[in-house]
Amino acid sequence: MNNTANIQDYSTRIKTGKKIEHQIIAALRDRGMNIDSPSPHEDMRDKIDGWMIDPTGVRHSVQIKYRESGDDIIFEIIKDIQKNIFGRDIESKAQFYIVVDRQGTGRMYSTILIKSWARKMLAMVQKSYSVNPAQTEWKGNQGHHLWELKITLDRAHGQRKLMAYMSPYMFEAIEQWNNLI
Repeated sequence: MNNTANIQDYSTRIKTGKKIEHQIIAALRDRGMNIDSPSPHEDMRDKIDGWMIDPTGVRHSVQIKYRESGDDIIFEIIKDIQKNIFGRDIESKAQFYIVVDRQGTGRMYSTILIKSWARKMLAMVQKSYSVNPAQTEWKGNQGHHLWELKITLDRAHGQRKLMAYMSPYMFEAIEQWNNLI
């Protein structure tokens, strides 16, 4: 599988990412999950990758992430440090976050719990960053599970952003599937 982070052209990277997202959705459908596609507005503005429909017919919004270079939960907290713009993942209106790691194991989590932890980490970073603006990495643990925050360069747009990398064991998985990719 191509590493989308190494694709320089933004449009090509987005298309490749969407292709992987559709593969994950197809694999989930093969396992019996009922998923509808979002509208273009829901995808672009609400950061929703699909609608999972439970057996009672209730729709739940989901966001899907494929990890090519790690097995953690990756989460964009701040999209642009300079302008203090919240990131895609913290802004997402998705109720569930599905992360597929490099081995193809998919796990579904409550987005509320991940966002709550991300906001705690953000508060810690803001306090630390105000004292030492040269700092670009923070590490810690939740229980015995490690997390890391990094200020990285967004290759597509050139701004610096704040990314969280959290152990998948920091949160209880609602659902888990093997060999999704």
